[in-house]
Amino acid sequence: MKFRRLTTAVAAIAAFAFVLPQVASAQAPPAPPGPGPGGGPGGPPPPPGQGGPGWGKPVGLTWGFDFAIGGMKSKNTGAIQCADCNYDTAAGGFGVHLGFQLNPQLSIAADLRGTGQLISSDFFSDAYLIQTTFMGVAKYHLAPRFWIQGGVGFANLSITVDDGYVQTDDKVDNGGAVMIGGGIEVATGRKMSIDLSLRIIDAAYDGLGDNIQSVMLGLDFNFHPRPVVHVMTY
Repeated sequence: MKFRRLTTAVAAIAAFAFVLPQVASAQAPPAPPGPGPGGGPGGPPPPPGQGGPGWGKPVGLTWGFDFAIGGMKSKNTGAIQCADCNYDTAAGGFGVHLGFQLNPQLSIAADLRGTGQLISSDFFSDAYLIQTTFMGVAKYHLAPRFWIQGGVGFANLSITVDDGYVQTDDKVDNGGAVMIGGGIEVATGRKMSIDLSLRIIDAAYDGLGDNIQSVMLGLDFNFHPRPVVHVMTY
């Protein structure tokens, strides 16, 4: 089953991201002591996230939100389109996450996001296809400002009809979802960062006999209770 294969791949990526920094740390030779005050031995290395070999995010709580734009498509029928529109519609999305920074490079979080696209519009009402996902995600920094992400969880597909007075929601199906993504930090402050991101979500619906996929470009706002310090820049 395609969803099972994708889930296995995401799990392997997350495991690799967790093991990689441990192996690199075990194999790296200890840094020679530098000169201290008066020419003596250097002091202890800085703590993780505060400079030196342990560049990255401070260990602790992390949370954030993002806005995204992109497109949705069906595995069976192709790109999602608006049947009554004379123009190509785009998908819009919003996501929130709350998690924990396990080490300076790796974090895990609960991720909730919704993606919607107009599928019908006339004089009386507008109809939107809405896909909502709730996933556990792992995020790993390959470099001080570049990260990758993977997740697995649940999905819900529904159609929302808005006639200007009443909004009705009709559930289409429930299913499972996987996500892969990556991003780059474009601005970093003491306790937050702003990122440009790309996320691809594939949700499988057995009852519908279809997969709904989304490709979204996002603007992410990430927050850390402790100061964020980068010692390497591009």
